[in-house]
Amino acid sequence: MTCDGPHLPDKDRLAKLLGPLVRLVDAPALALLVAVPCWLVLAILSGRWLAAALCCWSVVLLAVALWLERPWLDELPFPPVTVLTLVGVMRWGLGAALLALAGPHVHPDVAPWARALEPSQALWALVSTGIVLAALLNRPLLRSLRPGRLGAIVRRRLPMLTLLLGLFSLGYVLVGVISGTLDRSGGNYVYWVTRLWRADTAFVPFIRLKDLFFLLVPITVQIALQPEPNGAPSRLRWLAPVLLALASASLGLGAFTGGRGLLLAPLVLLIAGLWMTDIRASLLRWLAVGVLIVALVFIPLMATLRHTTAFQNSSIQHLDQRAGLIARAAAEAHPSHDKLALIGRDLFPSSDPFLFQPPGSQQSAAGWRGLHGLLFLWIPKHLYPQRPEINDGHLIAKEIIGHPEMGTVGGIHIWFPNVSFGGDLYRRFRWPGVLLGSTVFGLFYALLSRIWYKAASLSHGFYRFLIAIYPATFFNGVPLRSVSETVWNWFWDFPKYLLVLLALCWLVERLHRLLPPPSQAAHTSVVVQPDS
Repeated sequence: MTCDGPHLPDKDRLAKLLGPLVRLVDAPALALLVAVPCWLVLAILSGRWLAAALCCWSVVLLAVALWLERPWLDELPFPPVTVLTLVGVMRWGLGAALLALAGPHVHPDVAPWARALEPSQALWALVSTGIVLAALLNRPLLRSLRPGRLGAIVRRRLPMLTLLLGLFSLGYVLVGVISGTLDRSGGNYVYWVTRLWRADTAFVPFIRLKDLFFLLVPITVQIALQPEPNGAPSRLRWLAPVLLALASASLGLGAFTGGRGLLLAPLVLLIAGLWMTDIRASLLRWLAVGVLIVALVFIPLMATLRHTTAFQNSSIQHLDQRAGLIARAAAEAHPSHDKLALIGRDLFPSSDPFLFQPPGSQQSAAGWRGLHGLLFLWIPKHLYPQRPEINDGHLIAKEIIGHPEMGTVGGIHIWFPNVSFGGDLYRRFRWPGVLLGSTVFGLFYALLSRIWYKAASLSHGFYRFLIAIYPATFFNGVPLRSVSETVWNWFWDFPKYLLVLLALCWLVERLHRLLPPPSQAAHTSVVVQPDS
């Protein structure tokens, strides 16, 4: 990205959002000092000193990431280093903290995570630390660049882009509901998960576009409602209720499927999208707290409900029946010690803890075993069904659990646990491999981030805008899983999306003229910059 013109510091949005806590971002060393008393309090409450220290270290890394990418954070919610660091905080920071506070006497299903909490955290900690430390190499570049505000070309094309993405998002959910591909109940789930070609096969390869829709809804609604320069109502005002209806329908239907990610991740992305509007920081804080409360209720509610006989015998095609089940479960829900641990486990979901207890701890280092599938990296499985498994996280997880055939029907896997990038590095090469692999990936990601800083722009071209918002999809689809899956993410999925975004840019360029142009009136947050 070249400098997009003078940065207009009419407000420091991050400072207004964080309040006094912004001092920790202004001076990351201060964050380290503040982390010490926080560590003592958490350690005393939980009795787990190392786990508490790692939880606090995750927050220090987030402060460093925010400090590093602060020039971007007044305009975008999820620049590349910040989003991966935030994902780490949620997993080995917040999730691990809840597991530590739950104590040693937890439900047997959660006990493996409680027993091996610290080494599992350390795997993530090394990867996150490698990412943030390598990212510091880009500090001189970031100090000299400032992102511009949303440009006129982008504003004119956003309505059509968001409408297309909204139709894609609702289409994916509708197909999943009508056919049952998204249903987590027994019959529908098993029927579809065992098939190579599914009703939603045309949607799944482009699923990150759904995340971009929720991110862009708030700013597009703001543009659509903005009055004309002469004070007349906007000619696009009809688009606002259409987009809100598309988002509400996608969220509502997704909530009934039993899949928590179809509700919670889009809600977070909607809140993140509000960051690009002129919403007051105080209101944004309250909305974020509201989403957190919904998550704390919905995570254990659905985790418990979808394993009940009533849910497994129900169907998403009967929405009234499914709604009644969820309503009764919510009415009967009550806080408990086990639910605190369950939320922690679901926030920190990888099967890494099984690496540190039998039989996983007794298995020899895997080395390069199982990576031969990468020879078929650029051959889609739908074209070559016998292709060796590349997305192998579930196979690795079941191997270290000690039950390779667990969760299969007719030899086909229907249950998909996972391992983290650090976890697979440890399984293959032990701690030296985690350290070396984290360093290599950190440098690789720093290089990609450097390219992003130079190429992304909110005002110089529509494709560059799409590049700018793409890292937000990492919040829901983390490009760090097993070693094989991580290679697949960056050398197949990432180039694929660069082409998908290019095709989307071409399509929007052809279609946006069908909509009346949005108002060009000045705006407190959406400021028009000259387009090159």
